[in-house]
Amino acid sequence: MTCRRSSLVPALLLLLLVSSGRPAAAGAPPQSGQISLESLYSPDPDARVDYSGTPPAGLAWVDENHYIERRADAWMRVDAVSGDAEPAVDTARLRARLALLPGLTDVDVAAMTRSAARGLARGRDAVLLNHANDLFVVFADGRAQRLTFDADPEVGEELSPDGRFVSFVRNYNLHLIEIESGRERSLTVDGSPEMFYGRLDWVYQEEVYGRGNFKGYWWSPNSSAIVFLKLDE
Repeated sequence: MTCRRSSLVPALLLLLLVSSGRPAAAGAPPQSGQISLESLYSPDPDARVDYSGTPPAGLAWVDENHYIERRADAWMRVDAVSGDAEPAVDTARLRARLALLPGLTDVDVAAMTRSAARGLARGRDAVLLNHANDLFVVFADGRAQRLTFDADPEVGEELSPDGRFVSFVRNYNLHLIEIESGRERSLTVDGSPEMFYGRLDWVYQEEVYGRGNFKGYWWSPNSSAIVFLKLDE
């Protein structure tokens, strides 16, 4: 593989035109202008600008207008335009629903409730939970269901856009569960430590798709198909 440095130049030049060469004063509106090499690397601290910023941690979009983030001890659903926030999950109701499922202890229910907001299904009032190597789903209408009963871990789980299926990777193969019937089927069968289906290896997740993102499959908007990557190690 060869690296063509010339293809990176337009993107770099575009980046250099985005922001100001000097920081805005507190409370002042953002400045526009050109980023200079002096503003990045000047030995004079007064001329050098820190552009790194502090990106929010743990933020995840749930639809086109709202995201969730951790604030103090609670996960909040935030309106991206107004900034208005409300609790992302009714924890008392969720705890009550999970407590009705067989095989879960009070400790299990407490742990699942704490992590529930991270399992909010994009665009849907549902929570998809991965606990102790098994998958669970709780819908806004009160339905709660355990989906898997397997000792092997499921990873990369996702609810289909129409809410009928849950997809995941187990033992390097891509699987699908129909929620209503509980029927599970394998979409691939020859996965192995040398053959990945729907799951990225460490190089792809770190250098291409973004560190920590191992997901290598995607639902079509109408839930009729799944596109996945096959990686031969």
